[in-house]
Amino acid sequence: MPIMNEEEVLELLGGDRALLSEISRIFLAESPKMLAAIRLGVAESDASAVHFAAHALKGSVGNFSAATVFEAVRILEEMGQREDLSKAAAAVATLEQELARLQPVLAAFAAETPPE
Repeated sequence: MPIMNEEEVLELLGGDRALLSEISRIFLAESPKMLAAIRLGVAESDASAVHFAAHALKGSVGNFSAATVFEAVRILEEMGQREDLSKAAAAVATLEQELARLQPVLAAFAAETPPE
């Protein structure tokens, strides 16, 4: 199963590949910071920080119709909201795996040069 539904994303963006390229570049630049904030929150048992960072990442992931990544980060957001980080380390590992699958796809879009 593909990590991202390209057709759905392009439909949401009105077929604008240049916009897809731009939001892919932004995501690739910003998502490591959000993931680091999630990791730090888990390491420090700071449920509020996990909730906040996961919510931000979930919003960004939502642009890409990447259901498995979205679900992985949603679970972490919910753990933070419930203030139960007992299974957060495993959830972070899952999120990292799913992001690793998404990143090369987004890197390919980010590298596209829009037609003049």
